[in-house]
Amino acid sequence: MTNNFIPKCENEFDNERCGTFIEIHMPGNEIIIKDVKIDEYYVNGFKTIFINTTKLCAGRYEFWIVTRVRSFNYLIFVKQFKATLPSCTCSYVLSLNYTCDF
Repeated sequence: MTNNFIPKCENEFDNERCGTFIEIHMPGNEIIIKDVKIDEYYVNGFKTIFINTTKLCAGRYEFWIVTRVRSFNYLIFVKQFKATLPSCTCSYVLSLNYTCDF
């Protein structure tokens, strides 16, 4: 759980690539495996957001909370997690030059 400013991008910048996102990465790698945009404001309370993980194999990953703006990205928070069951054949992870942990 974290607090973060959620910008709304308009006009000349691509609204689909600007804003606050939760991303799944391999540890220490900037390549985005999956991401979901946070586009709603919450004054208090919380909301659960689901990320499709069908291409993840068993292994270690990281959730990154990133705010993307026109000039660069701000990495706000990193949380490690481990997938215990494979849900793929590892071909996707191998294409990212990693090995599978199962």
